[in-house]
Amino acid sequence: MARAPFQVLVIPYYKDENGNIVYAVFKRRPDNGDFWQPIAGGGEDDETPLQAACREDFDPNKHIIKSRRTGPIPNR
Repeated sequence: MARAPFQVLVIPYYKDENGNIVYAVFKRRPDNGDFWQPIAGGGEDDETPLQAACREDFDPNKHIIKSRRTGPIPNR
């Protein structure tokens, strides 16, 4: 399995009973950075970015909304 030259960022959310958007972020284990982040990962083999996002999310009941924008995210 080869890594594709891109990363994906998946930001799960839902609307609560008042219509507010509630985002999900996840805390990494202390031995793996101990910080909060959305779902992230890289593409594999000949996946498209959308296919990689679906695989990283691994929620069988998901409804994916593809971003209209793509671009780099600075690492600093």
